[in-house]
Amino acid sequence: MDVSIAKEEPVDSNETAMSPESPPPEEQDSEFESPAPTPTPKKRFRKKNAATDPGDQGCESPTKKTKTKSPKKPVGLGPIPTSYEEASDEDKLLIRMKEVDNKPWAEIKKALEEITGTELGAGLHVRYSRMKANFVVFEKGDEQVLMQSKKEIEDKFEVEKWQKIADSIETKTGNKYPSSAVQKMYKELNRKSNGNGAAVKDEE
Repeated sequence: MDVSIAKEEPVDSNETAMSPESPPPEEQDSEFESPAPTPTPKKRFRKKNAATDPGDQGCESPTKKTKTKSPKKPVGLGPIPTSYEEASDEDKLLIRMKEVDNKPWAEIKKALEEITGTELGAGLHVRYSRMKANFVVFEKGDEQVLMQSKKEIEDKFEVEKWQKIADSIETKTGNKYPSSAVQKMYKELNRKSNGNGAAVKDEE
């Protein structure tokens, strides 16, 4: 029996030999194809703080709103000076308007209020009197005379006071008492009333 031998065709070196069991090149490549890469999640970057990040210190920070200071309220004439040299221009004007110009207190008050920008009230005459008292300089010899004169006047007034009180009692009641008796009775009544000026009845 003749066995037919299949004629083999020469194989080109550039072509791949195909066998019935070998899949086509397309299918063979698909089996070994690597899976698609999983996308890498994006990292979230926190915003840099200018206070903590020294690299951003050069950046300008938002300007802060500056509070406007309210103007100070004008004050009055201040403390009363102890000498004319320490007196302010306003106090010197007060003295000049009163003593030289002989202006009324209402006009002096208006002029000083326009200068100081504040209401001064009705105490300018008291301030004037205190300033004049502060400006007076006593001689050393007159200081001792002052103390002696005060004692003499008070002693004289003490005697005259009780006599005047006795005269007042006689005028109101018709009863006449010596000044010494009036003074003694007053001390007794004052002691019983605990010094508050009203007589207290003796307890039974």
